Amino acid sequence: PPASAMGDDDEEGVKKPKGPGLTFFRITMLGAGKSGKTSLVNAYVNNMCPPQHVTTDDPDLYYRTVRVPPTPDEPAFSCVVELEDTFDSQRGDEMPDAAPWFRRKRAVKEYLTMDQVVLDPDYDWIEYTKSDEYQRRKIRKEKDKTRDVRLPFSMYDAPMSRAYRPLTKQRMGFMIVFDCTDMESYKEAKNIHLMMMDDLEKRKAKLYPKMMLVANHIDKIGGPQDIPIKLRGGNKDSQEMKTAAKILKDADLYSAEQGLMLNQVSARDFIGIGGENCIFMQMIDAVRATSSLWELEKPKGEDDEDDQEGCVIA
Repeated sequence: PPASAMGDDDEEGVKKPKGPGLTFFRITMLGAGKSGKTSLVNAYVNNMCPPQHVTTDDPDLYYRTVRVPPTPDEPAFSCVVELEDTFDSQRGDEMPDAAPWFRRKRAVKEYLTMDQVVLDPDYDWIEYTKSDEYQRRKIRKEKDKTRDVRLPFSMYDAPMSRAYRPLTKQRMGFMIVFDCTDMESYKEAKNIHLMMMDDLEKRKAKLYPKMMLVANHIDKIGGPQDIPIKLRGGNKDSQEMKTAAKILKDADLYSAEQGLMLNQVSARDFIGIGGENCIFMQMIDAVRATSSLWELEKPKGEDDEDDQEGCVIA
């Protein structure tokens, strides 16, 4: 934090922030293969769309700092967005080329929940002994002595090059991506959503994540459907155009029935990636509006008045 945000020295002479620190949001990308999840993330984070399709074999994490401008009702807001890219949701094969500590079956159901997932050499989340858990609890107990919700890295471990260790406490928003010209891709997107809702209902969840359907590859049909077809070009009688029209019509109805956000985008043409129609900013705004998704408990010793000024997440 800047010096102006620092408070008095603690017992060890280290200054601690007197106000809120940096907020972390987490967005998870789900969808069938070739739907364009990785391309969308790269377009947003790295301002580039990969020229060739490369299959995503393992989950990956991307980061971008975002400054949300103020509104008449809300002050300016800064956060780090943790984007979780995942493999083809229809895969269920082994990971033979992965490191021994990472080797396991691919299963999209592991990424449909809001739960935290940590995959690293020191912690096998599938199989661990009671002794292992006891040791981890001891470490947590020692760490509790210095934890501060305004200092994210005092709450959670920093990223590691050999580990899949998200910084955020849980998943907060899901983007379910599909190819708007591929009926099977769209059916898989709906299947993912239904699996997520079924899991939430079975858990009797009181808190639901934010969800968005993302119709990608609209460049294949000349642009969004709200643009007249004469201006979009292409052959309106082609099978691809007819399939896209059918998919997008059904997606409009389905998203309205289910209360889902729906956007038509193109990673290649950067449609829906920046500006007022940026899908990532829409998701950030939706997550921000539900503070229970990202708030942590307030620091010890602070009263309710201080807590109302802002909360830091990790």
